[in-house]
Amino acid sequence: FEGVEDMRRLRALALDGAPAIPLRVNAGALDRPTFAVEEMRGFAVSNIDLLMSPAAEGVGLRAWTAIIDHLLGTATSAQAVAGLRTQACEAVADIVLAAMDLVARADSLSKEFQAMAESGQAQVRILRPLSLMMGGQHSAVRKLTLDTLYRVLQASGHSIFAAWDVVFDIIQSIALDQDDSGVLMRCVFPCLQLICTDYLADLSPGCLRRCISALLVQFGGQRRDLNIALTAIGQAWALCDYFHGMEVADSPDTSELVSARVEPAGDLLFDELWREELVPGSRRSQQVLWLLVLHALAQLGRDSRAEVRLGGIQTLFRAVDMHGPSSFDGWVWDGAVWAVILPLAQDALGLRAQRLAAAADEPPAADNGSGMVAEDPRRLSQKQWDETVAATSLGAARVWAYEGVRCVGRAAEAWQGAWGLARAMLVDARELQTRDCVAGALASAKALVSLAEPSRMPWRTAWDSWIAMGMGATQLPPVRDADDDAVVSQDVLCALLELCPALVAGLSPSGLSEDDCHALLRVLRRMLAFVEAPAYASDAAAVTRLQGLVLDVLGLGLGLAGSAAALVVGELAMLAVLPLVLRHGRDVALGDSAVVAAAERVFCGELRLAERIDVVRGQRRSRRAAAPTFEALGGAAVARLGAALGDEQAGLALRVLESGAWLAAVVAMGAHLAQADPWFVRAVPAAMGRLPGGPALDAAWMAVGAVVALALRGGGAAGLRVLDAVLESSVGAGTCPRAYWEAVLAATEAAAQEAGLAAGGVRWLERLCAVGCSVPEWVAESAAQRLVGQTRAIVDAFVADRALLGRRGPMPLERSLLLRRVLQGLAQLQCRGFGSPSWHVVAVFGSLVALVSDCVCGDEELARALRMCLGRAADVMLAG
Repeated sequence: FEGVEDMRRLRALALDGAPAIPLRVNAGALDRPTFAVEEMRGFAVSNIDLLMSPAAEGVGLRAWTAIIDHLLGTATSAQAVAGLRTQACEAVADIVLAAMDLVARADSLSKEFQAMAESGQAQVRILRPLSLMMGGQHSAVRKLTLDTLYRVLQASGHSIFAAWDVVFDIIQSIALDQDDSGVLMRCVFPCLQLICTDYLADLSPGCLRRCISALLVQFGGQRRDLNIALTAIGQAWALCDYFHGMEVADSPDTSELVSARVEPAGDLLFDELWREELVPGSRRSQQVLWLLVLHALAQLGRDSRAEVRLGGIQTLFRAVDMHGPSSFDGWVWDGAVWAVILPLAQDALGLRAQRLAAAADEPPAADNGSGMVAEDPRRLSQKQWDETVAATSLGAARVWAYEGVRCVGRAAEAWQGAWGLARAMLVDARELQTRDCVAGALASAKALVSLAEPSRMPWRTAWDSWIAMGMGATQLPPVRDADDDAVVSQDVLCALLELCPALVAGLSPSGLSEDDCHALLRVLRRMLAFVEAPAYASDAAAVTRLQGLVLDVLGLGLGLAGSAAALVVGELAMLAVLPLVLRHGRDVALGDSAVVAAAERVFCGELRLAERIDVVRGQRRSRRAAAPTFEALGGAAVARLGAALGDEQAGLALRVLESGAWLAAVVAMGAHLAQADPWFVRAVPAAMGRLPGGPALDAAWMAVGAVVALALRGGGAAGLRVLDAVLESSVGAGTCPRAYWEAVLAATEAAAQEAGLAAGGVRWLERLCAVGCSVPEWVAESAAQRLVGQTRAIVDAFVADRALLGRRGPMPLERSLLLRRVLQGLAQLQCRGFGSPSWHVVAVFGSLVALVSDCVCGDEELARALRMCLGRAADVMLAG
């Protein structure tokens, strides 16, 4: 040692103890250092190498103890004046800082000193006085102690390796101190922040676990300072980043999966993890630390304070998103799903229900008289809990995006649990249903559908949940918000419908059963009939987005096997006639058809759609929303129906020919013939030719006849195209019932009487009664009689018009062309029946004679046709 005098004084301190420090001093001396305290501080700092030296036969240790004990006694004494306690505390701080600086420079000192520093005993001895001073009751002393700890960490934190437990003892003592108003917490929290940012690599696994406990459990969960709690949650990122980069031994994982335990989400698991001995560098230590930090964040997600709750939830799921794919192994994923994420989401639903039920009994906030509009605390609390539930359920769904989570124990059961959360948010506790909660349920369901692995997950559970969500969303009476609008909007229903294609694909290869199709149709009907949902556009000109998605979902069923396709065809037919039913104006030609009756029973009977539309229309007079009319939906349903049945490659028409769906489809064509004309002309004749005989065939032909009547009554080219297509298919069929032919003949005769359809009607009457036409003989004779009657009417009308216009008056060209076409047809027709192929010209002979005058002069074609008809008639009469 250098300095004989210092060595002498050191031995005296070690043998005789430190001199007594007077606890009471004059008031005037408080503003200057007390001699005894200053003397001890100066001596210790100047000779810190002697006090810390492992040599000198233990003299340094005894002297250190004597000095520190005297200073600690003064700093913590209840009899000492405040100024003296502060001086003693500052002296201890200076000595500790000097000692830590010496230990940090141990590499440049003697080998004995280096060995002592490497053992860690010196660090514990140096920092122990700070821990002892924290046991006092004086806030000023404790505050100075915390400032000293922060200075130690700043200056020498990199050299600490054995005394971190002492550091955390000091930090956690403040977090557990319920008497602290927050002043000391604000002093110690920077120490914890400094550790998280700079010294995590110097901590052992056990100290890292204590860091998690201090940061998240204690400082994050304390209620004295909200800012500290939120900052602590933010500091969790530093822990997660460090755990991600930890170097661990690449050893096989033999840990029992959390999902294999009887109560995987119980507190017992984490009690064990908090006490388990952690080995540095082992994979097991990293696993435990990951699960503990996730669990601590999840516990904060149950906090009653919205800011802390949402901060913990968001940090938890961001950590999973950021580090899960690359850092989590199977054990961590299993524990995260079963012990952290699913329990958190389930608890969030339960806590929300409890809090909102309690808030419902509270009186509304009283007016404070300031004139300012303040949000109702109950409504604010509801919004915050809605956000909590939505965040947890969405996070529980999004984890299925990662490959690792699909290998957890009981993965299918966990996936079902996630679906149960989404289902509960939309179906259960309807009285607590809000827009935010519903939106969260949809977001969760969408994430589950889009992220799941089709080959491994139980899609039957997903399908059943979707059906339940659809039924629950359209349940009556609807839940309404503060603006008296239904909580479930059309956007909500559209989002549900967008999930359906993926669910149907997930059920493959078995697809939808007949029961599934019935359940799906019930949901779709309820969605269409849910007119209480806010709609911001009229559907008179074009289908709404919801109606279009319903048609898309129905289109999925057209390709299914078995009876599913027939059910969908029948549903499209009902939608086609729905506008007719709602207008209460059944068309006579359609009569009491089964599809019209079914639409009335379902939409007007079971769903009371007409009544609900009237109510909604009355309620929305002053709003920009419009009640639905379903006019455009009817036409769109016919178009989908026609496109599907007219696709010969799909072969849908052949699959539904023998079912009532085919008849319903034909009737639907009649209700929307303007849109159905192309499909009807192309698909119906070909399909009818393949339909086997029996009652189904007769009913189908009768429906076709009704459609022909509708087509011809409407006039125009579409009617003639339908007539041509139907008669082309029925002529020669030989299986058409008598009632069908009567309907077709009546429709054809009616068409011949229409100005625009007369030529086409006469042409088909001629064809039906011509020799070689393979219709029944009674049909040919009836057509011939109708042809004669129509010809007489045309000729008589021509003669009457000529007399009215006079000999020199111009005759309308269309009248002359029609007469010419009729006479030319009569002259060439070989009539079937009545014993003579010229029977028809003899029957109209009297009318033809009336044309033999100068009224046909000037029209050579007309005169030539007239001469041919008269000549045939004369030959028959002369021969007779």
